[in-house]
Amino acid sequence: MIVDIHSHTWQHLDHFTEDFRQQARTAKGGGDLDLTVTYEAYCAAAGACDRTVVFGGKARLSGLWVDDRYVAEFAHRTCQRPDTGVVDTVVVGHKNIHALKRSDSPRN
Repeated sequence: MIVDIHSHTWQHLDHFTEDFRQQARTAKGGGDLDLTVTYEAYCAAAGACDRTVVFGGKARLSGLWVDDRYVAEFAHRTCQRPDTGVVDTVVVGHKNIHALKRSDSPRN
């Protein structure tokens, strides 16, 4: 079994702020940089994978924010044997993490 343990998905114009895109252009030496990850490009690069772990990005202060549902739908689309509950699982899991962070209960 081949597992792609760390892939990203995002749309350059939808998920990155203009400030982030400008910093990326500067880091590249002034040229345009499109960080979009399409389903088709992913399949061309990792088509032999049996399973994939897909991340978006959660760095609002840095100018990157990818909605969980977008990532879950991408992950569901790339699965060889789709898990029909993957979208709900990711969204609920993210909400549970935030609920724990807001909780006043002590952490062990």
